[in-house]
Amino acid sequence: MKNYNSRTNRVINPIHYHHIQTSYLTLEDTIVVGKYSGKTLKEILLLDLHYVKWAMKNGVIRVSLSAMGVIRDEIKKHSKIYTDEEKAAFNERDNKRRAEFVKVKEKKGIPIFVFDENKYLINSFETIIQTAKELQLSESTISHAIKSKQLIKEKYYFAKSEFAFNIF
Repeated sequence: MKNYNSRTNRVINPIHYHHIQTSYLTLEDTIVVGKYSGKTLKEILLLDLHYVKWAMKNGVIRVSLSAMGVIRDEIKKHSKIYTDEEKAAFNERDNKRRAEFVKVKEKKGIPIFVFDENKYLINSFETIIQTAKELQLSESTISHAIKSKQLIKEKYYFAKSEFAFNIF
């Protein structure tokens, strides 16, 4: 005999399971949960747009298509539109940060050892960036080759140690 009161059996044998009807809120509907319970969606939209976005994203509320259109319009109204000067300043600042990151990456470089197809050491470089420039490969290709120990361009193996491919 099965225990139909257990939580698992209710899912497997849904005798006691009733489908929950999902209701979609309109702008005039009152929200019954959350920090704005008791207020209409329209009031909350005027008070705290970020809360409405958060609540929709996290499944606290579900809104109708008509309400969704109004919410999208509100989001567009409150979105900042950047001027060309602001975009250029942001890109310049971003490019400076990238350049600083590359400098740090080059300084903290781990030596890369290059082996031929017979697994004999042929060269070493101070960083993966130098290796990539010299051999005209991408850094990600070299990194992948180090991890997988695969032959690249049918002539190179890469390793972080000169003893990775000991041949005796």
